[in-house]
Amino acid sequence: MSRFPHCTVVLGAALAILGGCHPQQPFYFHDTGDMSHYKGVAMEMEYPDTKLDSLGDVTGACAPLTLSNPEHEEIWDLTL
Repeated sequence: MSRFPHCTVVLGAALAILGGCHPQQPFYFHDTGDMSHYKGVAMEMEYPDTKLDSLGDVTGACAPLTLSNPEHEEIWDLTL
C-alpha cells in the first residue's frame, strides 16, 4: 500500500486546521479601520412614511381571479 493517500489525508487535515473558519475583516484601500461612522448609521432607527395616499391603480384594482371569484371582465387572446 502506498503512502500517497495517507499523505494527502494528513496534508488536507493540516490545511483545514491551519486555514480554519475564522472571520476576516474586509480590506479597504483608503480606510483607517475606524468603522464608528458606519456603526452609528446602521444603528439609526428608520420609520416608514405610512401617511401617504394610495395610488389610483391600487385603489381601483379588481379582485383577482380565484376559485371563489370566478368572474372575469374580458379575455385577452395572446400569442406566444
